[in-house]
Amino acid sequence: KVRTDNLNNVYETRRIEKESIYDQAAKVLQETGRELNLAQKLMVVDNLRGYKTKINFSGGDPLVLDENLELMRYAVSVFGKDLMEVSTTGVGLSKRSPEDLKELITKLDFSYDATEGVYHPNRPEGYNNSNLKKASLFSKAGIHTVAETPLSVKNINKNHIFLLYENLNRAEIDEVKPMRLFPVGRCISKTN
Repeated sequence: KVRTDNLNNVYETRRIEKESIYDQAAKVLQETGRELNLAQKLMVVDNLRGYKTKINFSGGDPLVLDENLELMRYAVSVFGKDLMEVSTTGVGLSKRSPEDLKELITKLDFSYDATEGVYHPNRPEGYNNSNLKKASLFSKAGIHTVAETPLSVKNINKNHIFLLYENLNRAEIDEVKPMRLFPVGRCISKTN
């Protein structure tokens, strides 16, 4: 007699290992009603039918969830690629290549607010440089790239601004969006 309970545990473990931690966390949030599931996200797209509207997939880094690529494909089938954009952070850029997105979006916004070697209290070491390298690949693949650059007392001196611009220019980033640093999330205690 073969014990199937252990075999089922092995299959379940392998299935979970293939899912990202982000997908697993999203399922928990969806099951508890704190995040939309894929069917609900698709309904949002359906509710926008008939309107010519740009859609920017953003918030919580939309590229970390595999189901969001399915959502993006669906939105493209409804509205066309020219109206699709995504705003992402380092994690999302690490998970996706230009090939994954070139048929889904025309514009990629990413975070970049410090040059390599400059201390930045709100970012992990290497975050900005990694984002810039990855975003450069999207730019070279023909996707319009926008560096979202929150400004603070840590990065507004003239030399640093020059280095930021020089790095973005060398990486062939299409646009820079200077922003105010918002005192929310990990910056909640920052007032400058």
